[in-house]
Amino acid sequence: MSQDTYSLILYWSDDDEAFIASVPELPGCMAHGETRAQAIEQIEIAIENWLDTAREIGREIPTPPKHMAEYKKELDQRTRQTLEAGLQNAMPAITEALAQEIAKSGKSVWTRYSLERGIEVLTHEQQTEPDQVGLESAARRKSREP
Repeated sequence: MSQDTYSLILYWSDDDEAFIASVPELPGCMAHGETRAQAIEQIEIAIENWLDTAREIGREIPTPPKHMAEYKKELDQRTRQTLEAGLQNAMPAITEALAQEIAKSGKSVWTRYSLERGIEVLTHEQQTEPDQVGLESAARRKSREP
């Protein structure tokens, strides 16, 4: 297993007044340097020492990360799943707020949300005069009463 295949995080530390290099896959594997180049040089040594020590004491050596494209695809999928779950949780409130805003315009509103179809909004103008069908239905009900 080549030490060149592990990922590297390199950042400036104000506390240490140095560049810090760390390898996320190798717990505790860190190094520092006054310059980026020095920090990278030192982390190469630290990786080699970490791997040698792990072999000597029988510690499991973590697998280097997947190719970046595979990792990005996996990360995108997990991000999409997280966003969809959050959206599913938020959509009842969002659709209700949308319906309330549309209703302010004087329209009756019906809304529904699904992942497959998104937000569905059905509106129609509210009538200021009584609905003729509603009056006829009420009259028929009244005529059936004993």
